[in-house]
Amino acid sequence: MLSRNALFFAIEKSDIDITPLPQPNPNNVLPTVLNIVWIALGAVSLIVIIISGIRLMTSSGDPQATTKARNTIIYAAVGLVVAISAYTIVSLVIGRL
Repeated sequence: MLSRNALFFAIEKSDIDITPLPQPNPNNVLPTVLNIVWIALGAVSLIVIIISGIRLMTSSGDPQATTKARNTIIYAAVGLVVAISAYTIVSLVIGRL
């Protein structure tokens, strides 16, 4: 077991990095926020598709439950396509500015 003095001398002054944190650039805030929003939308859409797929498999042939699960999958897929399209459009517009 290391004593307190041995541990103190094991850490040299040059090993400690005390550089200040970088300040956020105002030009990068909007793209960063939009990337987080698009990723969240895509993740929510995929989760909804997975849950609806499980509901479709466990509907036991009930026509109402099957139709509801199928429609939810379709709407979530359309939402995912819209989110990907929006991300692409925003990326192109921000890239040109």
